[in-house]
Amino acid sequence: MSNTSNAPQDDEIDLGQLLGLLLSNKWLIAAFMFGFSCLAYIYLLVTQPVYQANALIQVEQKQSGLAGFGDLTSMFEGESDGSTEIEVIKSRFVLGDVVENQFLQIDVAPRYFPVFGEFLAWRYVGEREDSVNTPHFGLDQYNTGGEYIKISGLFVPEELANKVMLLRATGAKKYELYTPGGEFLVAGSVGATARSEDGKVAILVSELRANSGAEFDLSIKLRIDAINRLRVGLKIGEKGKNTGVISLALDGTSKRKIKDTLNEVVKVYQKQNVKRLSEEAERSIQFLSIQVPTVRGELESAEQRLNDYRTASSSIDMQFETQAALSQIVSIEAQLSELELKESEISSRYKKDHPLYSALINQKGRLQIEQQRINDSVEKLPATQQEVLRLMRDVEVSSEVYLQLLNKLEELKVIRAGTVGNVRILDYAEVLTIP
Repeated sequence: MSNTSNAPQDDEIDLGQLLGLLLSNKWLIAAFMFGFSCLAYIYLLVTQPVYQANALIQVEQKQSGLAGFGDLTSMFEGESDGSTEIEVIKSRFVLGDVVENQFLQIDVAPRYFPVFGEFLAWRYVGEREDSVNTPHFGLDQYNTGGEYIKISGLFVPEELANKVMLLRATGAKKYELYTPGGEFLVAGSVGATARSEDGKVAILVSELRANSGAEFDLSIKLRIDAINRLRVGLKIGEKGKNTGVISLALDGTSKRKIKDTLNEVVKVYQKQNVKRLSEEAERSIQFLSIQVPTVRGELESAEQRLNDYRTASSSIDMQFETQAALSQIVSIEAQLSELELKESEISSRYKKDHPLYSALINQKGRLQIEQQRINDSVEKLPATQQEVLRLMRDVEVSSEVYLQLLNKLEELKVIRAGTVGNVRILDYAEVLTIP
């Protein structure tokens, strides 16, 4: 074993030696720095600038805004934190509608002259906003600046999906569509749907600003691919912690496209928020709309039985005890009916061990005990009075339940009409002027 205590300390850094090494290669280093700086500058010149559009929304805590409906509207309230709402915005439920409304499945791109054609086109500034640069040297098929196209519908057979087709402007707001192999598909004009003779291809060009002969690459993507692409490009975050203020941003080379797309995102999200808050009221309305005709039929049947019995029997006058029992029975039946309606509504929100559910069950049990006590006392009455009481009870209870359902139905309709959502758009999308 050798003694390492006397080993040379060669791990020290000699700054003077390093400085000398750099100075001896100063021209080589300067050349590399200059060369890569020139390449970076050229890249920035020929690369189309990317802009950002941003918007701001606020998710407020839902408050009951309808006087007199506190108990009812409280059932439809819910709280959502910012992180939950961000996931809702990113969902296919929201972005799917955005893709369809903005036709983001359709990809269309102008064809430029190779290498520097795109650089010259996006730097073109016309006298008017709708000005289009005129090509030279017979290069009519290339876009040279100011061109714009918007396609609002495209239907192609499965074999052409995800394939790049050719669209060529042929005159004043006219165009032709070709397959990737150059075969003619359909010809049309702006604003009208054009269909092929076999009906397999249909296209709607809503806007077209280009020189005659200018060509565009056109393809249609799968819906899920368009949604995922939008989701990846969308930047969403909550400002601060638990503020409920959510910022949205979208990058792109087309100012108009990113602004329209981001505005559509916030509008669709706000619309589905209102729809989501009114869904429970809508379900209750549908349930009551089915129950009302049934209860009305029961009421009419009960009234008919009472009239028939009165016609067949001369003992139609009710004694005081019978009248008092009837009032108590109707009151209890009405309360039980209301509790059953509430139970059907809250059963979808709470389990039976929830305090609110348990309190309702206990109240219902006490009313059923009282109901049984009254029924026992009714059995002591004469048979004729019992029958009159039973028939009158059916009529009164059916009438009371029918009125309850009608009132509840009207209240729910008012709630549905008054639902405004808890999403407020603070700032619609605007594009930053600096790329």
